[in-house]
Amino acid sequence: MTADNIITIIYSIATLSVSITIAIFTYQLSKAQKNIAKEKLKLDLFDRRYLIYKNTKDYLSLAFRGKDVRVDNPDGDKFHKEMFDCKHQSFFLLGREMSDELYKIYCKINEGFFRKNELKDLYEEKKPKHFPDTTQKRIEETREKIRLVDEEIKAYFDRLDDLFAPYMSFENLKIK
Repeated sequence: MTADNIITIIYSIATLSVSITIAIFTYQLSKAQKNIAKEKLKLDLFDRRYLIYKNTKDYLSLAFRGKDVRVDNPDGDKFHKEMFDCKHQSFFLLGREMSDELYKIYCKINEGFFRKNELKDLYEEKKPKHFPDTTQKRIEETREKIRLVDEEIKAYFDRLDDLFAPYMSFENLKIK
């Protein structure tokens, strides 16, 4: 073997070693970038789901305190629209089951607002000195309906954390 052959073999081995090292480094870097992108996607998904949770909790809180977000709150229409949008987004971010649950909440809150406005209208029907018996009976029935709706709204509020918990855990965010 000549010196040129030995130098060529050493040069080939060195080139091959550097190429393999670069390939391994590139593979590890791309794997790390994939994991970073995956974690970022989980965080983004968590943020979007948390916004739905927060808006639902705020909406329930206002309704539970008897506030009609469309009337008592200056930004009520905006807030009402956000809740409706959250219901639609939840279908894609949380699935059909949660979307249906949020729709039930949305409808129950609107029923409460409707009943409270109905009661207000009944009080405006009163005569100067007394309520007619039929109006008084309708007032009592409407108050009972409001009480039942308020109980359901409170129940939703109390179990909201449990409803969202399976969707908010990072371990349950399955991203391949």
